Amino acid sequence: MWPILFQSSYLTLFSYPFLMGIAWALGYFLSEEKLRSVGISNAQLPTLFLGCFVSSWVFAKLFFLMTLPSYYLKNLTPYPSFWMGGGLVFYGGLLGGLLFLWIYVGKLKKYPWTNLPHFLPGLTMAHAVGRVGCLLAGCCYGVESHSLFAVEIDGVSRLAVPLFESLFLILCSVYFWKETQKNAGVQHLLQYILFYAVFRFLIEYLRGDEIRGVYWDLFSTSQIISMAMILSVIAIVRWKKIKLFS
Repeated sequence: MWPILFQSSYLTLFSYPFLMGIAWALGYFLSEEKLRSVGISNAQLPTLFLGCFVSSWVFAKLFFLMTLPSYYLKNLTPYPSFWMGGGLVFYGGLLGGLLFLWIYVGKLKKYPWTNLPHFLPGLTMAHAVGRVGCLLAGCCYGVESHSLFAVEIDGVSRLAVPLFESLFLILCSVYFWKETQKNAGVQHLLQYILFYAVFRFLIEYLRGDEIRGVYWDLFSTSQIISMAMILSVIAIVRWKKIKLFS
């Protein structure tokens, strides 16, 4: 765990926001390269990324705050380390980004939705880097373990769950880069939602941080959202008769 990369009387550099900055920059670069590789203009990319960044950051923070007991809120929110450190829920950020895209692409018709699958390689790779930031910040940690896949967090040996997720997301990035080079379509967006929702549901059983919320002693907040997303994909595929895999 390495929550602070650099600290002086003038500046404190937290590892989590630093890695998040790298993640967004990498996501932008990969998206730019992906669009260029298939002959699509990058002119609207800055607007899309700015809108998604603001919306996803706000929703990621809101979702985190929603899962906290009141005494945590009093202890966390007054401090800059909360706002500039950890405390971001990916599902909240994803829903926030989707909300912006629904308004910008779906309602205002400012960008063709057929181009959206080309952002999947950048999104998944950026998410992979962000999970490394989670590990350094000491959040999203796993259950206690003394295996080869464990790291020490606050004096306790725990599974390096963020690294497992990071590896999975890197594989997804490679997959979507190759698949969307052919005929990118809505099936790739649905594949992404399904892949991540199933993986997230399963890996939650390896998580050891109770702060994320557990209901009925069975499911975490993320698992409930994962189930909703899986059912939504199944409903859309059946309703629209979409062939999910060729």
